[in-house]
Amino acid sequence: MIIELLPGIEFSRCISVIYVRSLSNELEANVKEALAELGMNTTIDHVTDFAQIAAYGVMSTPALVGDGKVAAYGKVLKKDEVSENSH
Repeated sequence: MIIELLPGIEFSRCISVIYVRSLSNELEANVKEALAELGMNTTIDHVTDFAQIAAYGVMSTPALVGDGKVAAYGKVLKKDEVSENSH
């Protein structure tokens, strides 16, 4: 399985950028925890190129993509929600 985390684009160094980074870090931690519980040793790729993010049709981040399919965007999935989306 290929997992991609779309953390968002940093346009400036301001509070909103810190907030987006915090959400992305939280989502990544939840994904790693869910993958560990499922016994999946999967690398998480970080996609930061705007064109790639737009190609998925994602207009709000953070977003999570599994095997080319957008699992969630614009929110932080909890560990259990990540597990549900991995089946």
